[in-house]
Amino acid sequence: MWIRNTEENHGNIFVDCHFKGLSQYAELGRLPDNKGKNYPHAECVLLNCTLENIPAAGWGRIDDSARTATILEFNSHDTEGKPIDTTKRNALMRQLNPIRDAEIIGRYSDSRWVLGW
Repeated sequence: MWIRNTEENHGNIFVDCHFKGLSQYAELGRLPDNKGKNYPHAECVLLNCTLENIPAAGWGRIDDSARTATILEFNSHDTEGKPIDTTKRNALMRQLNPIRDAEIIGRYSDSRWVLGW
């Protein structure tokens, strides 16, 4: 996915979803420079998602213009429920901690909060 949201709205929020890579080049998303038409407030959150055939890096190109983006991940696991190795993720991808980040995880898990209802 190429995340394209403004500061006024949430981006791509995935809870309990299944991502399946179809080749060795699969990636969850990317935030490359778009000839000056960038999305510095891009947001992508993965909570409790199953990742199948996704390389360890997980993410494609993320350029410097995306330094203010929100890219969060929590409890990503394989099809057998085993935790995914996230040590090769882009430095801008933040792994959420179940205790320290419980409030953030709770907010993003609440569709009313995400959708502004």
